[in-house]
Amino acid sequence: MNQKYLIETIANKTNLPTAVIEKVIKAQAEAITEELKQPGGEITLHHQIGKLKIALTAGRQGRNPATGMPITIAAKRKVVFKVAKGLKEAVNVGWGDVRNPNT
Repeated sequence: MNQKYLIETIANKTNLPTAVIEKVIKAQAEAITEELKQPGGEITLHHQIGKLKIALTAGRQGRNPATGMPITIAAKRKVVFKVAKGLKEAVNVGWGDVRNPNT
């Protein structure tokens, strides 16, 4: 699902103009970005969807694939999405154990 299709789907379900939906989605993205910039930023998108939060990665040694020389990879903050239990269960209904298709 791309952004255009998402906007059209929401507009059809809510009977709101697509321009309004576009503004809401843009404002939501801006609000999420600002919150995640804060120390300890964490956002519950919706209790049925999941959470976005910041995870800290430690600095480490790596290797430049072109030259083979060792390099230092700096510590950083990254955005992690934790899927809500309800969504996880909903997308797996009827799939059984995908590692063992006989179940």
